[in-house]
Amino acid sequence: MSEWRELLDTIPDKHLRKQVKEALFQEHKKFLAFLEEMEELVFIGVKGSGDVLFINSAWKNHFGNNPPLKNEQISHSFRNPWTPNEITHSPCEWETLNKVDNCWYKCREFPFLWPDGKRAQVLIVKDTTETKRLTIDLKHHQESHEKIVFGTVQAMGKMVEMRDPYTAGHQKRVAQLASFITREMGLDEEEIDCLYLASLVHDIGKIYIPTEILLKPTPLSEIEYKMIQSHPVVSYEILKSIDFPWPIAKIVRQHHERLDGSGYPDGLRDDRILPQARIMAVADVVEAMLSQRSYRSERGYQEVMEEISKNREKLYDPKVVDACLKTIIEKKITSLGFG
Repeated sequence: MSEWRELLDTIPDKHLRKQVKEALFQEHKKFLAFLEEMEELVFIGVKGSGDVLFINSAWKNHFGNNPPLKNEQISHSFRNPWTPNEITHSPCEWETLNKVDNCWYKCREFPFLWPDGKRAQVLIVKDTTETKRLTIDLKHHQESHEKIVFGTVQAMGKMVEMRDPYTAGHQKRVAQLASFITREMGLDEEEIDCLYLASLVHDIGKIYIPTEILLKPTPLSEIEYKMIQSHPVVSYEILKSIDFPWPIAKIVRQHHERLDGSGYPDGLRDDRILPQARIMAVADVVEAMLSQRSYRSERGYQEVMEEISKNREKLYDPKVVDACLKTIIEKKITSLGFG
């Protein structure tokens, strides 16, 4: 006895029962008419028995009168949705590549009770091949673009390193340390790539500073120090016209800003400083202290940790400091060539 009939049998009045039955059949016909007009391919059948209950014109034009079980037109690498005796009682959705015609399909399936009581499954299929191929092509284009961007940035970074042996590798080490900190903070790969690229060119503005100032073994004069402080602005002017997928130029301009407004070149405070610039600021300070310079020797790990801890919340973002301290304690930065 079908569930429909069981439901109708609960209605005592014969005339009302007949009206309800007719109404159910009319709704059923409307539903099938709606499926017939759909652009998507629609197949209704009974799993396990091979019974085909309905196929719309779109399905017939695409697959003929074949159910998905017999010709395996709709298959999935993890499961075949029309395996005999496998009945789905809840809606499900998947995407699959059909090896027969090398096309991609998005499939939706849900249970449906046929008027005679059969438990049917409605399978709605949409050809997504063109969209999928465009997505794949776009991904390949993006990957190619990223390689060009990374290559260009690395070349620009080497321009600075070739002029100043004391800072050779500085930008690369800052980039690696910034990546460690970013990952420790739980940020995604996009942010890691962003910080890495920005760090590789954060001192590119120093190409406009005379070599004798960059390599000066004694303390800088006030004028010389002002020239050094101009490099974030020069870097920004060089980078701002490049169409990066991230605000690289702004990050580089702000990497010497400090939370209390004592930084340069714009004296920004707190949230006016980009989060990425706050990360680079700590990475830059730590790398500079751990590396030898023309006018001083390198500092020890303990002194570095005391410096950023002391100025936590005052100069540096506390979350960045905490992540950096954890990185130092776990000795991850030994792989950067320190110590």
